[in-house]
Amino acid sequence: MIYAVTYKLCGLIGPMGYVSENNDEVLEHAVEIAAIALDQMDDAVAPSNWHDLKGDIADPRNILHATSIDERRNAIRQISDHLKSDNSGFIDLWEYADVLSLIEEHDIESWCSDRLKKAIVECRRNVSSLIHLIAEEWSEI
Repeated sequence: MIYAVTYKLCGLIGPMGYVSENNDEVLEHAVEIAAIALDQMDDAVAPSNWHDLKGDIADPRNILHATSIDERRNAIRQISDHLKSDNSGFIDLWEYADVLSLIEEHDIESWCSDRLKKAIVECRRNVSSLIHLIAEEWSEI
């Protein structure tokens, strides 16, 4: 699996992203961005608008640093929802089965460097060759 976070905090950072095969690494990066967003929001969102997974009112900073991955994802989602509702940014977590799905979803070829475009073309060529080889061997079984 491939994991990614994309984010924008208007007037501060982004739009940007971070990608890795390590989910914990991506989640930690997202937590750091979400903490910055919370600092920027300050008291703009009432405490009663933040909830843990049980539905109880909770301090977003506490759930953002909870031991449960699901709680941290929940906190990031809530922070992102508040950012989006104010048109002040977003923090989105993504999961992909393969790198080509990530490339397509984010239309990477429309904004990337020539070096990365060449690497994407090579990757597609390699995947196509691999599929052809698998097809050949399967037909011989």
